[in-house]
Amino acid sequence: MSTARLMLIYGQESYLIDKEIERVRAELSQKSGGEVELVYIDADELTPQQLLEQLDFSPLFALQRVVVIRRPYWLGKTRRKAAKVDQLLDSLADFLKQDVSGQVVIFTSHEDVSKHPLMKKLGGVLKTVACARPDARGMEAWIKSAAAGLNQPISPQAVKVLANSGLDMYYLEHLLQKLNLQNTPAAISEQDVLEELVQQPDISVFKLTDALLSRNTREALAAYYQLLRQGVHLNLIIYMIIRQFALLGKVKGYSQQGLSRAEIAKRTGARDFAIKKMSTWANRYSWQDIKRCSELLLQADIYLKSTGRDGKIVLETLIIEVCTGR
Repeated sequence: MSTARLMLIYGQESYLIDKEIERVRAELSQKSGGEVELVYIDADELTPQQLLEQLDFSPLFALQRVVVIRRPYWLGKTRRKAAKVDQLLDSLADFLKQDVSGQVVIFTSHEDVSKHPLMKKLGGVLKTVACARPDARGMEAWIKSAAAGLNQPISPQAVKVLANSGLDMYYLEHLLQKLNLQNTPAAISEQDVLEELVQQPDISVFKLTDALLSRNTREALAAYYQLLRQGVHLNLIIYMIIRQFALLGKVKGYSQQGLSRAEIAKRTGARDFAIKKMSTWANRYSWQDIKRCSELLLQADIYLKSTGRDGKIVLETLIIEVCTGR
């Protein structure tokens, strides 16, 4: 199968786009038996003439190259002078339709811009590749594979937290490398991951969960809005809320069985201070309260991950319903 000489690779994950670019480069290298140069062009800073000069390629000694034009402004909505953009697109289309031996040109974009006028003009020779982030199950498989590549054991609970964190894949890759250095040869635990995710300055999901468990609507919403401003992903927020309410149920159940705080901490894997706080809250929640909150959490989790509803409103509604009992 021949490698396309013109490509559009789009998606929200830079990690996946870069992996696809490397795959194209490796494929060319294997076919040619030689090194393939990788060139990145910042088209936003070039005039149409300068861009065409950058793309003009005369291979020497069978040299091949992959040229990547990263997210050019003119593939999206722009307020820049239309005449300048039209000139650029016409010049590009005419040039790129030519068969330039030894060169592959790749456009990247966050969104699918295959309907853009330039892409339409190149439709006969353009290959489009979508790099969609995997779903939760796919992310779990990717995390397990990445950990295995580091010869790093990781608990299923830790994998689940990372998969649902919503963090970009480059960040997750670097986080796994950091945890590998800190934990080898011990397995990465859920607690190891959570400590990394919530230790950023001024960011604490626990401010929200503590306020929720205290049924303090005002403080819970304030903590939630702060997390949104700081860019904490909704999946991580809902995961932490579910985790804390699950711990609440366990602590209440074990307490009623007569277990000591130390025994409860051992069985749940939570720290003593967390068990102490949960024991206080457990006395304020009936089993009916816990059942109701669990149903609300399940509903919010489904709305957040399986429907087109606004996730921010879903969590805001959840907070109000948990705190007010409505």
